Amino acid sequence: MIDDLAKPTNDPARWKAFAEEMDAVLLNIDMDAARRKSSVILTEAEAEAERTKAMAETKKVFLAMQGAQWPLNRTHYTLGHLDAQRLALCCERRLIDWQTAFNAKAAFGTADDVRLMYDQARLLGVNIDLVNPLRYAAKPLLLTPGLRHEGNIETVVQLLKLGADPAQDNGQVYQTAVLEGRADIGRALARHDQSRLLDLNGWVNWARNSRKPKAYEDFRAIWWDYGRFTAADRETLVETKPLGDNTGTLRIIYNFAARRVEEIHEFANPRQNLMNGFTFDEYGEGALEAAREKLIELGGSPSDSGSSLRGKSSVAKPAVFGLGKG
Repeated sequence: MIDDLAKPTNDPARWKAFAEEMDAVLLNIDMDAARRKSSVILTEAEAEAERTKAMAETKKVFLAMQGAQWPLNRTHYTLGHLDAQRLALCCERRLIDWQTAFNAKAAFGTADDVRLMYDQARLLGVNIDLVNPLRYAAKPLLLTPGLRHEGNIETVVQLLKLGADPAQDNGQVYQTAVLEGRADIGRALARHDQSRLLDLNGWVNWARNSRKPKAYEDFRAIWWDYGRFTAADRETLVETKPLGDNTGTLRIIYNFAARRVEEIHEFANPRQNLMNGFTFDEYGEGALEAAREKLIELGGSPSDSGSSLRGKSSVAKPAVFGLGKG
């Protein structure tokens, strides 16, 4: 039956059926025999014979799959739905290469699957590239009529933790995710882009100039939440706001170690900087709590986490050309 299901087809039901049948075969592997090692009573040749026998049925399924010359989408779909521990074993036995299996798990697996495959490969000295896996995980894609890959936020986050570049492909991964309705994936990419290589405001302008109102709203919301903030260090958050009519910039520095806030108005014409400083007890408590949460979200660890910041509900506004705190 599995040979019949392996035949080339665009029927998504047959894709799913084959993946289920193949997973069942892998789950029947005798893992003890498949990993048998030689000993004082078992030669290496005898141990290898046991390992080969344990993988015999699985090997037949891989040969059927590879002989059918599937498109890459179906290969990824199938491998991505297999048990991760046993898929790693198949990679060890060279029934499939590590990178292809990892790409598949990036698209269709879980965060734990991705971590397991990555760690197992590294233990064997195999280098895993993260560029294509992030593309497969982040970009929604029509696999075959009636079956779509909608993106995988769980594996996107795991890949970013492993070191994937959120700004890769000149931001095209970010753009595609947001345009395809996965603003949550876009937000994950933006949150991990502390190097500021992803031009978040540039995509806001692109969407506005391209007259894409939904994309404009999504890109702008992401920029509001992440493009304006930088974790300068574990204890310091910097918020940057453009002033109206391109007159300059308001930079707010929340220093949790010193328990101080500095507001720096950087005016463009005439070119000058004006600064106002506040202790935490003089600053708005709501603003301080929001800044603390944002710093933690961006990887910081303010020393007073969990304690009251004791800010006041309001703060005197800097009198600079009639501008308020903004």
